[in-house]
Amino acid sequence: MSETGRPGRYTRSTGGLVGAMLILFVAVIGFVVFRGLFRTEPEYTPPDTDYVEVVRAVQGEGGDLVYPEDLPEGWVVNNLDYLPGLPPTFSLALLTDDEEFAGMIDTGTEPDELVEAYVDEVAVEGDPFVLEASEVATEWRTFTDDGGDTAYVAEIGLDPATADAAGQDATRTVMVYGSADPEVLEDLLASLTTAPLR
Repeated sequence: MSETGRPGRYTRSTGGLVGAMLILFVAVIGFVVFRGLFRTEPEYTPPDTDYVEVVRAVQGEGGDLVYPEDLPEGWVVNNLDYLPGLPPTFSLALLTDDEEFAGMIDTGTEPDELVEAYVDEVAVEGDPFVLEASEVATEWRTFTDDGGDTAYVAEIGLDPATADAAGQDATRTVMVYGSADPEVLEDLLASLTTAPLR
């Protein structure tokens, strides 16, 4: 107590306040770093979906889909969509062994609309890509965007008898696209087939 009988007061200064805030800030950062050293976060592994069973079921009903005959080792099917209709839509979202994205879609949508929806509204068309050994199409239109995506698009004609039996349009659009290297996407293109599964 002071001589006047009133409690004493701390001397307040801006420097003291800033110093106290710095000490508190350093303590909080130190706690966060310390806690982070001992924390283990589970690694996310996407579910691997068996697209072959979907293709087999559609073929069993007389339908015809384009699908990859084989996927390279380490690739994962991150997502699969099949929308029945006239025509149906079948799409796969894939992760490569380097965790790059590659996708393929078989649909009745017009090629340019498909590129706008899945790649970029202002994707630039390049020279056609010729794939002589392909079972699906030998000439593919190519597109790129500023974000590093590449797309290969072709209109194909399915067997009219098979398409009619399943109520499908005989003209389809197939696209392979993604952020994976073009060579990787071209290998995926080469693996596409409509062969019946046994």
